[in-house]
Amino acid sequence: SSIMRSAQAIAAVRFSGAPPHHGMFRELVCHDARFVYKVPDQVSFTQAAMAEPLAVAHNALAKSHFVPGVIALVIGAGPIGFSCIEMLRAAGASLVIASEPLAFRRQVAARVGADRVFDPSSGSLVDFVREATAGRMCDAVFEASRDAVFGDPDVRRAIVTSLVISTGTMAYTLVLAAPAA
Repeated sequence: SSIMRSAQAIAAVRFSGAPPHHGMFRELVCHDARFVYKVPDQVSFTQAAMAEPLAVAHNALAKSHFVPGVIALVIGAGPIGFSCIEMLRAAGASLVIASEPLAFRRQVAARVGADRVFDPSSGSLVDFVREATAGRMCDAVFEASRDAVFGDPDVRRAIVTSLVISTGTMAYTLVLAAPAA
C-alpha cells in the first residue's frame, strides 16, 4: 500500500547529528556534496541555522491546509515548534496552544505568539486543551517533539477534531483523527 511505502521511505531517512549518528558539533564534517549548500555571504550563520526549522514549519503548515481562525496545538517548543507558532500566528490562527516541558522554552513560546502554554508535567494535556478551548478542542496539532503522551491514540482522539501534522521528527506520520465525541 502507499502508506506502507511512505513508512518505509520515512524509515530510510537518516539525520546527521541525531541518534544513532551523533557528533555533528564539530568544526569540520565530511558530508556528501549533493546535500551541502553554500550559504551566501550576506546570510549570517545564525540566519542560515534557521533555514531548516523554518522550512519544516512551512511544510507542516502547507500540509495542514490551514485556514484562518483555526485552533492549533504545537507540541514541542524548540526551533521547529517556535517556527510553527510564529507561522500559525501570522497566518491567522484564532488560538495557538504550546506544550513544552522546559520552562524557558515555554516563556519563549509565549513571546513568539502562543496564547496559552502548557507544562506536560503539570497534568493532563487533554484537560488543559479542553479548558483553553472551552471544549471545542483543536482543529490541528503540529507535533514537533516526539512527545510520548501524544503518541497515545486515545489522547489524539480526545484533543483533535480534524488533523495531526508531523513536522518530521520521525515519531509520527500524518494521521487523520475522528471528530471528538
